[in-house]
Amino acid sequence: MRIGITVFIFVLSPVFIIACQSKVQKNASNVEVKKLDSELVKRMTENMDSLYIERRSTGDFRIIEHYFVDDTLENKIMRDSNGRITALVMQCNGQNVFAEEYYPNGQSMGTINYSKPGKIDGPVKYFHPNGRIRTIGTYKNGQESGIWHTYDSSGKLLSSDSLNSDQCFK
Repeated sequence: MRIGITVFIFVLSPVFIIACQSKVQKNASNVEVKKLDSELVKRMTENMDSLYIERRSTGDFRIIEHYFVDDTLENKIMRDSNGRITALVMQCNGQNVFAEEYYPNGQSMGTINYSKPGKIDGPVKYFHPNGRIRTIGTYKNGQESGIWHTYDSSGKLLSSDSLNSDQCFK
């Protein structure tokens, strides 16, 4: 009898625990460490024709650096009062083609994809400061569409909502 209990404790209990954990993790969001890309910042500031620095006294950012190429391309770097980058925006002819915001720790808050200037299209992910996914969904023709999942900061699924671009959440 002792041998049977010992075999269960040392051999079967870890298998049981692992099986239970995999079921619990099924509805949890992943951790995706997506930090500020220094190479992207470097590319945004190279070969620019001019630079304009805008200072603000309100809002989440205090300084906006505007980098221009010709009259068509503008890259914006937003910084907080401590000089940390809080957002990057790329524009073509005044329309956004890329945008990403960051937490003070450098973790991405989320990235917005544009299929053409000014038109949000495709998958998006928004993150908690710890890197776990906060929201994941899809934009179609500039509007939220399909199934959107929302998670808490520990990765637990809070909701799954179906959204059609012609209607509100069901």
